[in-house]
Amino acid sequence: MEALAGQKRLTGFAVTPDGSRLAWSEHDPGDDSTRLRVADRDLTDAWSPNGVAPRCRMHGYGGRAIWPGTGAYPWIFIQDEDQGVWALTSQGKSVPLHTVSDCRHADCDVHPPTGRLVFLQEAPGEDLTRLVLLDLQSGEVVQPFIEPVPFSASPRFSPDGRWVAWISWAANEMPWTRSRLWCLDVESGTCEALTDGQSSVIEPRWGADGSLYYLDDRAGWWQLYRLAGRSGRRVIDIAADIGRPPWQLAHGHHVAIADDITVAVQVDSGRCAAVSIHPSGVVRDMGVAEVDITQLQTGGGDIWYLGSREDTPPAICRLDMASGQVERIVCLETSPDPDSVSRPEKMVAQGAQGAVHGYLYRPHCPGVSGPEAGRPPLLLRAHGGPTAMRSPAWNPEVQFWTGHGVAVLEVNYGGSSGHGRHYRERLRGNWGITDRDDCICMADAVAAEGLCDPGQMFIAGNSAGGLTVLNALRQTGRFRGGLCRWAVTDLARLATLTHRFERGYLDFLVGDPVAHASLYAHRSPALNADEITTPVLLIQGDADRIVPVSQATAMADAMIANGGHAELHVYPGEGHGLRNAANVRSAASSELAFVLGMLRR
Repeated sequence: MEALAGQKRLTGFAVTPDGSRLAWSEHDPGDDSTRLRVADRDLTDAWSPNGVAPRCRMHGYGGRAIWPGTGAYPWIFIQDEDQGVWALTSQGKSVPLHTVSDCRHADCDVHPPTGRLVFLQEAPGEDLTRLVLLDLQSGEVVQPFIEPVPFSASPRFSPDGRWVAWISWAANEMPWTRSRLWCLDVESGTCEALTDGQSSVIEPRWGADGSLYYLDDRAGWWQLYRLAGRSGRRVIDIAADIGRPPWQLAHGHHVAIADDITVAVQVDSGRCAAVSIHPSGVVRDMGVAEVDITQLQTGGGDIWYLGSREDTPPAICRLDMASGQVERIVCLETSPDPDSVSRPEKMVAQGAQGAVHGYLYRPHCPGVSGPEAGRPPLLLRAHGGPTAMRSPAWNPEVQFWTGHGVAVLEVNYGGSSGHGRHYRERLRGNWGITDRDDCICMADAVAAEGLCDPGQMFIAGNSAGGLTVLNALRQTGRFRGGLCRWAVTDLARLATLTHRFERGYLDFLVGDPVAHASLYAHRSPALNADEITTPVLLIQGDADRIVPVSQATAMADAMIANGGHAELHVYPGEGHGLRNAANVRSAASSELAFVLGMLRR
């Protein structure tokens, strides 16, 4: 339980270009606080500046909130309280650089030679995003770049500071459905679209020679492209993604090292690997043990990243490019006893639209009691998003269940990332169907192989995964119970109440809310509660801006009114996910009691 709720967690980091200093943000669930830590490379002088709480909230899901600065401002960060751009001075004092009331900021990039900073500014009331260019010496905005657009991300300076590249997407798209690459001439203020907007283009960054690199999925997978002049060329051709959807900002998945070699994160069936990419297109696995990798950065000629292994929590890692060895520099969570860890087993089942992927974890925790021996009960977990993925990395939530005698099946249903564009496109217009059917298919496959007790299967999901849970319970009686956290229950209400980042996503997932009103109603569990007779436990925060608490209360009320069994736990002050340690423990205990109680019946 302590690993699940009580330990501090890394939420982001930054390293200086020479690799001598690093900074990271850590969340303490004990008091639901976030603080900044700054240290030299060997961590001998780690300290925390007073009053600094780095956290980015842009687009609802935020992202990395710390960057290396320049000159008098060695670190740049987003301050949680006002969502402004702040700096930490060389004397250790925090100062505001750019704050605007009711606006959020994110995704900074510094150009040290000119002392300029570029970042995003979101004005939720106006439903748009601006790119802002700031002179760090004068503190003045150089110029508004362009007319603001619904969404932008990843502004990056060219090596000479003359150009800024970034991506944008329309209000009815997501960056992983269709987005466009742009380039701004800082001197003239003119900008030009570099791609046609018919594919997903993400993560632009510049090479030392002035070439522009980016990830584009027009060939079916996110592949590395190089743009020199006006001609874009695909550098690699592999059946795996480089990178993954930018649900959070500034989580880089490719960086440049010497001789135009790229180090990137290759994602295959939800598993990450660090690879080097030669300009000729040769891809080499670098053999790191981490299976979930993000926030790739360079410092001192080495590669730094936030990475998790199958049996260890996330850590800030340094990959020594000379030796190929990985050093775990900062890890806030206690690593478990390797003998107590349940290891992932890759599972593939054949569904109506082809292969369905996932990972199975068998019960394994010596000395901890659980259900009686024999074929174990199964908890199938549907991830949120729904364009997210489950990697085989250490997850205390999974280990919590396996330690109590319950097998866990993590399903990357159709629509999940980490399996190419075609796999993601399976969910186009089919949310509530493909995800539901794929989860049922995987549960049946595991039961058919004798890996679980088919009469003791449960299904759980967060957010979009909660919709999957409730629709699966409508479709089949295979599951004994459902566990829903901040679940989507009414699609039409979600379309009008959710935050602006995902408001247009429903056009892709279901269709136009007006033209396809009947589909919205048919796939909304709250409007079909009479079809659910299986007991359900609902967990919800009352400050959730993504899936409002009204979704959970309406679902519970509808189930009870129709003679069903719904248990609702609402946590004051919590948003889209539980952050307070006491609430995390409470929710986990309630879910365990719910499942064990059902098993005893």
